[in-house]
Amino acid sequence: MPDALSARADVSVVVVAGGSEPALAGTLDTVTAALRRARRGPAGPGALRGERLGGEVVLVVGDVSALPAALRARIGDRFRVVAAPGVGRARARNVGVAAARGRYLLFTEPGARVPEDWVLAVTAPLRAGAADLVGGPARVVAPGRAGPVPDAAASAVLGAVRVPGRPGRPWSGVSLAVTRAVLEAVGFDEALGGPRYRGGEVAAFVRDVVGAGFRAATGDGEPVLRPVGPRALARGALVERARARGRVDAYLDRHLHDARPRPLAGRLAVAARALRVAGLVVGRRPAAAVLDAHADLARRRELLRLRAADVRVPPRSAAGDAPGGSGAPRASRPVALVVRDRGAPVPLPSEAATAATGPAPAAPDAGRGSVYALWGAGRSLGGAARASAARVEPIQGTTAS
Repeated sequence: MPDALSARADVSVVVVAGGSEPALAGTLDTVTAALRRARRGPAGPGALRGERLGGEVVLVVGDVSALPAALRARIGDRFRVVAAPGVGRARARNVGVAAARGRYLLFTEPGARVPEDWVLAVTAPLRAGAADLVGGPARVVAPGRAGPVPDAAASAVLGAVRVPGRPGRPWSGVSLAVTRAVLEAVGFDEALGGPRYRGGEVAAFVRDVVGAGFRAATGDGEPVLRPVGPRALARGALVERARARGRVDAYLDRHLHDARPRPLAGRLAVAARALRVAGLVVGRRPAAAVLDAHADLARRRELLRLRAADVRVPPRSAAGDAPGGSGAPRASRPVALVVRDRGAPVPLPSEAATAATGPAPAAPDAGRGSVYALWGAGRSLGGAARASAARVEPIQGTTAS
């Protein structure tokens, strides 16, 4: 099929969309062009077979019926569509991960325009074994605007993420690449990504990946372009993004560093930051200072709200939501989950033990419950044992709704 992407999926590009975004079709056009370029391999003669990457697009859509008819007509051999109605962006990303089949997973967003060499460029450190997570360059462009977009406004639009321990250019969710091994250990925090914590799932994911000991690298190549209109650069829109950034910072401080301000001290800090914001606005200070002040005020307020917050909830498996993929975010140590009781998780047998004792028998559906394999055969320890065992359907409530 000359017009189709390769059937072999070395690379999966995950795009989370509502379905009605006007610029979605343009984003998918550029992603498809980048995947075709990766399929041809590096420029010049003599490219090795391993340098030619087959790929797929996994489009996670909140409302499939909202997709334009012209776009729905193109879906099939180029794009795989996964419906994820009524879920947040972080959950949708996890569903996309579960549906993806590639060894390398790339993330971009509706409205972004990726360059033709994007797939090859951001996966280069991953394929070389030099990194596990790569953030590619990105740039905000405003058609019709005289001059470049200021850095403060561009950072707000992109949801810029600072990588712990790595000074330099911040990252963005419009250009992110990661290995399958990382996503088998770390998922996107599903408490983030909604209106209150807009873009927070990417910031938390990067911190979690680095904190888990994986290697992060900054990618090279041409930047991913993010065109925006005047409304996205309006003062009110930028302030709201800055406040969301502050709330995300508070969430991470609370759950990663156990920040818990005392009530009186916290309220005094909020009052002081509110006065500072008012002074900066009246004094017409630079936009960067005003946005940072709004973010700091929102952070202080959110820390007070989160004083009694519970511990973070790990991502639920999305395997039941996206059949046919290569697995969902999971714990770094694979386990077989035992349902219907509160017994401890049962570790899967090691490959050596499986070879010595033979395939494990099927789990009986007795009073204790059934064993439900969350991940496909060959994707974790004991995969061969699970593949040869009789299939046991999960009972009600063990898969994500």
